[in-house]
Amino acid sequence: MDDDSGPVNLLTTQIQSIVRALHKQLREKSVKTRQGCFHLLLELVAVLPGALSDHISAIVPGIQFSLGDKSSTSNMKIDTLAFLGCILAQHPPKVFHPHIHVLVPPVCNSSW
Repeated sequence: MDDDSGPVNLLTTQIQSIVRALHKQLREKSVKTRQGCFHLLLELVAVLPGALSDHISAIVPGIQFSLGDKSSTSNMKIDTLAFLGCILAQHPPKVFHPHIHVLVPPVCNSSW
């Protein structure tokens, strides 16, 4: 059996396209849209731990927006924090070093 055509490898080839498509959606006003994006990314990381290492910089603005947006519901903020916790656990710390200065303030200042 050829491993290059397996489902995991096929998904791996689509990561960049998925992140590119979700990048704009993560800044939408619709809470349901953003929640769906984070749930999709959570599933992606569950199947392919570390898969977003090269794409963290595209995801961070969506995390910031969802935590800082006044119209975000507490459920939206919980989903965002759950996603952030998941990617922090599933990726090497060095991929977050350039983004810590923008990730920590919205996490600490998030009001419920």
